[in-house]
Amino acid sequence: MLSFASSIARRSTRSLGRALGRGPLLGLALVALALTGCTDVRRSIGLDRTSPDEFTVVSRAPLTMPPSLTRLPEPRPGAARPQDATSSAVAAASVFGGSSRATAAGGRTATAGTAGESALIAQAGAKGGIEPGIRNKVDQETTQLVVADKSWIDSLLFWQTQEQPYEIVDPKKENQRLREAQATGKALNDGTVPTIERKRRAPLEGLF
Repeated sequence: MLSFASSIARRSTRSLGRALGRGPLLGLALVALALTGCTDVRRSIGLDRTSPDEFTVVSRAPLTMPPSLTRLPEPRPGAARPQDATSSAVAAASVFGGSSRATAAGGRTATAGTAGESALIAQAGAKGGIEPGIRNKVDQETTQLVVADKSWIDSLLFWQTQEQPYEIVDPKKENQRLREAQATGKALNDGTVPTIERKRRAPLEGLF
């Protein structure tokens, strides 16, 4: 009876030891599985590959409505887009503003608007037509919003007020220098005034 109880105790001890030995490994496996489920972690270790947005890499002219949908030009694979302007025309328009009209590919000058665009503007209730320079105005307002958001984020991340680096007089060393100058009979303004150099504080300085 005692031998049977001792054998059961040994078996249970072995099982417990095996369970305890596998516990950390199972815990690490669960943590690794949870981390791989996070998007940021997957992206940082290279599991998620994101391709760049082509519209943010290369700027392309917006799509335009053709003058007539019944007489569309024949497709030409590999040919330049009709609404794409040449680089020289885009540079001239950037320098001289709206006075320089961009020339589309093929030597044709981009028109102010098609019949479809005019009908769309009329249906939208824009009696005065499209405001000149509206694209530049929208870009400017968007840039202002981006700058405002960036300043708010900077104030959130770097909340400490950065002191400008400057130098102040070291009172103890200056007192000692003046006493030594009086004792030796030297002029008080003779020599270099000891200073304390103030440096910029680190972003996390003072938190710990």
